[in-house]
Amino acid sequence: MTNDTAIVALPCGHCFGEQCIEECLLSGSTKCPLCQKSYRHTHVRTLYLPLEEDCDKVYKEKYDELVKKTDDLTKHYEVLKDLCDMTASNAPIVSRVNELVNRMAIAREELKGKAIIGKGSNQTESPALEPKQKKKGKLCKLFAGIKL
Repeated sequence: MTNDTAIVALPCGHCFGEQCIEECLLSGSTKCPLCQKSYRHTHVRTLYLPLEEDCDKVYKEKYDELVKKTDDLTKHYEVLKDLCDMTASNAPIVSRVNELVNRMAIAREELKGKAIIGKGSNQTESPALEPKQKKKGKLCKLFAGIKL
């Protein structure tokens, strides 16, 4: 078989060059040259296959190229999947941390607002400078609303 020869298939599945089967039919034979199964001329099907001189080599190169592309795409998919999984699993944590940071910022502003500067003295009275019992009580109240 060559590039300029059509390929035909018999009902039994065996393939031949079209010229060979035509010669068999002209000689009166209606049996497959390989398995001797009978066939009719109307059952012969033309196949459209590209024939190349180095057919095995060409298809092997194309196959290897597709395997490489598939491997690359699989690696990219796995990285993207891991990133999506990490983002999804960390979303509640990030949201909770943001909430706690906002609460702490609000509490800090409230503490700043409560700082009293004494008249006529250089002392600043603030929750940070109060006696331990008061300090402990206010800090416990401050952090009581924050759940970790």
